[in-house]
Amino acid sequence: MKAILEELNSVVGIKGSMVIAEDGMLIASQFAGIDDETAAALASRIILTTRQSLDKIGFGDITQLVLTSTHGKIALVSAGNSFLMVMADMNTSLEHTLIEILSAARKIKNMGKLSPRVGTQ
Repeated sequence: MKAILEELNSVVGIKGSMVIAEDGMLIASQFAGIDDETAAALASRIILTTRQSLDKIGFGDITQLVLTSTHGKIALVSAGNSFLMVMADMNTSLEHTLIEILSAARKIKNMGKLSPRVGTQ
C-alpha cells in the first residue's frame, strides 16, 4: 500500500495521501508535515456527516468528495471498506488528477479487507 501512496504523491500538486478505515482508523499514510491522526479524524468526521446527510435525502453513499479550503484541497474517494484521502495544493486541479486518484483507490480496494496500522507508517 505504501507504494501506491508514494506513486500517487509523485503527481504534481499532491502533498500527501492516506488510507483510513470507514470508522476513521488510520491504515496507511504518506504525509509529510501533517499530523496523521488529526487528518484521519477530519476525514472520518466528513465521511460520517456526509453519509448521514446523503442518507436523509436519499442520495446513497459517498463515492468521491472534493473539499476546497483557503490553503488547499482534499479529495476523499471510496476504496471498498476504506477511504483514500488526498491533500493537494490550492492551485492543483483535482479534476485533472482524478484519474490517478481513482486508479490508486481501485488498487487499494483490490487489496481486500484492510487492518488499521499498528505503530508503522
